[in-house]
Amino acid sequence: MDREQAAREIARQGARLRVRLPRSAWIAAVVLAAVCAGAFAVGWLTAPKREPGALPSASPSSSIGFALGGLVGLAAGIAIGYGIARRRAS
Repeated sequence: MDREQAAREIARQGARLRVRLPRSAWIAAVVLAAVCAGAFAVGWLTAPKREPGALPSASPSSSIGFALGGLVGLAAGIAIGYGIARRRAS
């Protein structure tokens, strides 16, 4: 068996053993992407208009937004990682 045939056999075995993601995972990913894109669009389109060259006005500082976003991202990452780990363990 030459190297090309051995490589093809390894690729075939890998393809046979690969576990495909369920359709629900793809649907969840598409829904999450759509929600994120929608939130980005809303934030971008509803930004206050200002004259070109004008400096932005100072706004009151609020640190809750960054912390809340970090917590939501952390919770989503843990939930997704837990789901993937449970799927691979079984």
